[in-house]
Amino acid sequence: MQRNGLRFIDEMSFYGTGMWGLEISDNFISVLNANSFYGLERTLRELNLRGNRLTAVPSACLRTLQKVRHLNLGYNLINEIKAGDFPENLRLTLRSLSMGHNSLNFIDHYAFKNLRSLEQLDLSANNIHFIHELAFIQAPITADGSSGEELLALSSLNLAENRLKKIPFEAIKNITYLKVLDLRENLISTTFDLLFKDKRLSLQELHLEGNRIEHLPESAFENFIRINETYLSYNPINRVDDGAFKHVKIHSIHLDACGLRNVSPNAWVHLENDLKMIDLSLNDLQPHTKNSAILYNDSFNNLENLRTFILNENAVNYRLSPLSLASSQYSLQELSLKSDPQSIRQSFSPIRYEMQFSSVRRLSLTKLKEAKKLTKNDLLGYGGHNLEVVDLSGSGIEEIAWDAFNAAPSIRTLNLSMNYIQKVNSDVLKPLSRTLQVLDLREAFSTRTLHCDLFNSLHSLSTLNLNDNDLHSLSWPSYCFNELRKLKLLSLDFNALRTLNSDLFKSLTSLVYLFLSYNKITTIASETFNEMENLLLLDLSYNHIRRIKSQAFSNLNSIQTIDLEGNDIDTIDYEAFVNLPRLKKLNLSFNKLKNMHFSIFDQVGTLSTFRFDVSHNELNAYTEVDRSVELMPSSTNSVEYCDFSNNNISFINSSYFDSIRSTLTQLTLSHNSLPGLTAQTVSRLKQLQRLLLDNNRIRSVSPFAFQSEPNLQIIDMSVNAIRELPSNVFEENSNLRILNLSRNELRGLSDDVFLRNVHLEILDVSHNRLTMLPYHSLKPVSGTLRVFICSNNQIDYIRGDEVKALFERLLVLDVSNNQIKQLSPNAFNEFRQLISLDLSSNPLNEIDDRTFDTLHKTLQHLNLARLKLRGVPLLNLHSLTKLNLSGNCISYIHSVSLRNASQLYELDLSNNLFTSVPNNIWHLLPRLRFLDISGNLIQSLTNDSFIGLEKLEELRIKNLSLHYLQYGALRPIYLLKVLHISLYQNIKHFSIGGLLLDNSGVRELHIDANVSRVHKNVLHFGDSKLAKKLCKIRITGKAIKSIDDELLAIIESNTLDLSIRETNVSSLLTNIFSNLGAARNLLLDLRDNSLSTISDVLYASPYFSRVNQSNRVLQRITCNNRFSFPTREKVRSLDVRSVYLSNNAWLCDCKLAWIRDWFKQIKHETVRLMFARSSFANNYNNSLESLEERQNELRSIIEDLRVTRCRKSRKSLLDVFRKELRDCRRSRNTNKAFSVVAQSISLLCLLCSSLLILSFVYL
Repeated sequence: MQRNGLRFIDEMSFYGTGMWGLEISDNFISVLNANSFYGLERTLRELNLRGNRLTAVPSACLRTLQKVRHLNLGYNLINEIKAGDFPENLRLTLRSLSMGHNSLNFIDHYAFKNLRSLEQLDLSANNIHFIHELAFIQAPITADGSSGEELLALSSLNLAENRLKKIPFEAIKNITYLKVLDLRENLISTTFDLLFKDKRLSLQELHLEGNRIEHLPESAFENFIRINETYLSYNPINRVDDGAFKHVKIHSIHLDACGLRNVSPNAWVHLENDLKMIDLSLNDLQPHTKNSAILYNDSFNNLENLRTFILNENAVNYRLSPLSLASSQYSLQELSLKSDPQSIRQSFSPIRYEMQFSSVRRLSLTKLKEAKKLTKNDLLGYGGHNLEVVDLSGSGIEEIAWDAFNAAPSIRTLNLSMNYIQKVNSDVLKPLSRTLQVLDLREAFSTRTLHCDLFNSLHSLSTLNLNDNDLHSLSWPSYCFNELRKLKLLSLDFNALRTLNSDLFKSLTSLVYLFLSYNKITTIASETFNEMENLLLLDLSYNHIRRIKSQAFSNLNSIQTIDLEGNDIDTIDYEAFVNLPRLKKLNLSFNKLKNMHFSIFDQVGTLSTFRFDVSHNELNAYTEVDRSVELMPSSTNSVEYCDFSNNNISFINSSYFDSIRSTLTQLTLSHNSLPGLTAQTVSRLKQLQRLLLDNNRIRSVSPFAFQSEPNLQIIDMSVNAIRELPSNVFEENSNLRILNLSRNELRGLSDDVFLRNVHLEILDVSHNRLTMLPYHSLKPVSGTLRVFICSNNQIDYIRGDEVKALFERLLVLDVSNNQIKQLSPNAFNEFRQLISLDLSSNPLNEIDDRTFDTLHKTLQHLNLARLKLRGVPLLNLHSLTKLNLSGNCISYIHSVSLRNASQLYELDLSNNLFTSVPNNIWHLLPRLRFLDISGNLIQSLTNDSFIGLEKLEELRIKNLSLHYLQYGALRPIYLLKVLHISLYQNIKHFSIGGLLLDNSGVRELHIDANVSRVHKNVLHFGDSKLAKKLCKIRITGKAIKSIDDELLAIIESNTLDLSIRETNVSSLLTNIFSNLGAARNLLLDLRDNSLSTISDVLYASPYFSRVNQSNRVLQRITCNNRFSFPTREKVRSLDVRSVYLSNNAWLCDCKLAWIRDWFKQIKHETVRLMFARSSFANNYNNSLESLEERQNELRSIIEDLRVTRCRKSRKSLLDVFRKELRDCRRSRNTNKAFSVVAQSISLLCLLCSSLLILSFVYL
């Protein structure tokens, strides 16, 4: 029950279901009572209430649940945990509790006293700055002075992303068996506490990533006995002293991305026998002396049991000598020394020192820039027969010797991606014939023909990645993969293949996943994929396919997904899809189909839930009946979901759905041209549950439009031209729950439009022409109606006497934007359960103090915005949590008006007539978390403006009339997380950094600017603590044309969510993304601007830098050069996690080609997540939740790229990737040819010059 808009749970909703797992996430539930889960007391084991609006732990309903093992209360508004909030009945059952992303400020004593069996506790992303030393004690201290019981079972405690300034030793000492302590992204500056002497702790994992630790002195971990895995990544550590790890046993230590310049040779003293893993990658390690070319030989020389050593991307990777690891040459199992091949002066070569790292199993190296040929010597000295994983990606390899892998015949995974391989012997992989399982050749070749004999001997290969090689052909198209009988995954995305030979995949009987997207394939011949019995997924999206022939997809007994999106398909032959019993999804969207007949299917989806998507085509482009979609006879199928949206369908034959009437459950016909609904259009679909007809041209609805559809639950007919609904139109839809009639031309509803057998719960008639509430029409459904939306009509009065017994069970009423001029004192007397009421945008000048008296126990959300009110009525509403008074004429609030609103959580006072901050009412609102006073006439903010709002987390102070500002004004709001603010030009030297000088907890900053250039001084201000936790910035303002390159240089978080929207910025250069402070992960939102181009945001990897004198001229005349970046001494890696680009004016030239490259990464990640998700069990799992979140994010990103249009052609960016941008920054062999041509031209010019000189001398 995710994202269903739920605001309540009926007492008997789950009675008799006996379910053991229940998810009600991302809804609007703010209160749960004792009977909310009536009937599940002894069965419910997993309860997920994530993403609702709970302000307290729902103790009442938890007391009834006897078996709950996993409870998720994350992403709510809970601000406190009291000692008895978690009842005694959970003592022996509850195993995991998630309360991340709430509003907790501190953890008080005995907060979890009844949770004896709790094993995992998540308190991340709150505002916790204090934890009581008795927080994790199970029972109060006894009278004789003995302490209470500890939480014996707790093994994992997550306190990440809070405001802790030190490790809470006093609190966690009481957790005897704690194994994992996560303190990432806090404000911790030291790893020890000199005052804590009670007990030394022992942990399996300690996470301190992204804190403020700058120095590891001697005995930095003296409060610990053991930390098996220590994570210190992304701290500003600049020095590690002698004996830093004295008195503690550590097996694994992560010091990557810390900016380290100096590690003492004696730093590892006392870890000689324990340390097994070191990660020092992404630092700036320097030689110890100016004349030293390498690190000291004894830097790691005493670590005899070291198994993993990672030193990727440092300033001196290339200076590390094998002698530094001499003591661990027989124990080392993983060695990673990736770096910039341009700057490596001396390779890490064991054989040069007659050394042998005989136990190495995983090896990652970068070759020298001069050594373009991979030879046997490159792998000598590493593992030999023990070597299993080899990564040589990004090494500039152009040739591979025939005996290159003879010294390592046991390799299972080989990564040769991102190279320039031109010459490779056909027998080079023969030594790996029995062992090699994974071969990664992404962007590996500089030739356009794949030499198939390379794979002839790989009998054990299960994964082959050939993405992005610009392959035009295969040397043996009929026999290329004949010997790969164990292959399970084959990826050929982003190549230039035009045809698929019918015998190409014939021998791949074990293949499960086949990816062929973004090629140039034009047709699918019959039986192309026959005999692939185990194939589950086939991706042919964004090719140039025009026709699918009969039986092109046939006899694939296991296939579940076929993706043909974004092709040019206009013809599908009869029975093109035959005998596909387990097919779950067929995607034919974004093609050019003009006709679609179910006769293309034969025995499809009979053993599964079959979803069929043919949206965004050209179906029924003609309006005449004889040219409309018609039914052709078809055999048995099991189509349950059909999406015909975004076509031009104007007529549907009465028998069109005959073959699937008994199976179809969801039908989408949105965004078409249907003029009306007749008795034949969509009726008699017996299993239909969801029908979407929005955004058509429907004017009339037949009384029999929905006949014989007893299971229909949801109907959406919004955005049409319906003027009336016939009587009894829903007579046969007894299970109808949700009806959307918004944005039509309804003037009223007939009295008998609903019968008593209809169980309607949600009705939306907004944006119509109703002049009064349809009291009589709704009377038959008054017992079930919960949500009634009637906004944007012409209603002028609410008659309390007429709603008696009509809206008794109504929870949500929206009558905003009508013509209501007056409310009687008894208008809402009969609304006994109303939770949310919206009266905004009505011509109400005054509201009687008694109007809401009968709602004092139930009403939680009240919207009185834009009513022209001059004062606030007396609100005797004890349950009110959200109040909107924006857009009125209020200049003062009497404290008596809100004296009973102590539960208020959100208050919006924006766009009124306040001339000063109404701080006289703050003491009445102890729970206030959100405050908006934007758009008022407030002229000053002083140090006492916000006193009393200690718990406020979000403040909006945009568009004020400020002339005076005291920089301590926001100091009382020490829990502030989110600030919305304008740039006030009337304030001399205005600086947001100065205003937030002492607010170290701010995470989000929304800047609304009315200036042409956003200067860096806006955020930069002396010793401001603004940047301590800041990780999300949004900049808006139509006046903005440019942004200072150094504006974001203050960022101290390793992740930055940057949004630049609704501006007039036309281009963004690389400099702004090269000055992101400590940020290494970037989420970028650039929608709704005037952007025409954006420089490369991706990491300009030095692995690919091949700049020389001969091609510098060519760089100026071509953008088709991926490997022509200038060499840098130090390039910071930037991981772009998301990019949104829609609603701009993109030129779609080669300057945007980096987006295509980034899109490849997104596609690759999508596949990895698919595999990762399938590896999890179907039970409760936080990792599974995070995977689902990322999958949803990736879908959103791809959808945005799909709707992003080019300025001139108006083509989708995904379509441009397929054609116009295909050759940009891709063709490495072309670059080499260009380089040769340039050299030839240079020599020719030199020869001509010499001849001219000789001729002059002769003359």
